[in-house]
Amino acid sequence: MSHPDPNGPRDRRPIKVGEVWENPVTGERAVVLERPWDNPASRATGELTALVGARVMGEHRHPALVEQFIVLEGELTVKRNEHTSILREGETAVIEPGVWHDWWNASERDARVRVEITPGERFVHMIETFYGLARLGHTDR
Repeated sequence: MSHPDPNGPRDRRPIKVGEVWENPVTGERAVVLERPWDNPASRATGELTALVGARVMGEHRHPALVEQFIVLEGELTVKRNEHTSILREGETAVIEPGVWHDWWNASERDARVRVEITPGERFVHMIETFYGLARLGHTDR
């Protein structure tokens, strides 16, 4: 396992619309569609491809943000406050602040999902960090 050079230059490039972020550990791939500092709602939007078997880190909650999942292709299983449902193409799930939730792709094909996070600034930096750590081999499922 290698670590970034602590004395090396910091990557201070700004996040760009169209960037592709991948997490090889969880099977997620996201394309940045909208940055939170570019709209008055501070919304971050991405198109997520959840490969077959992809799963977010596990049940969790966000104390102050709203997540919205809109399935564009395939299916996404979503658990909200102990209730599990399957979202199909065209269906939406909104996760309000403080709600325990989880999601995964239990289907036989990849799912393509539009994800909107409001407010999104801290969230995009968290995802950028998690995905980077996964790519460097510092995380597990």
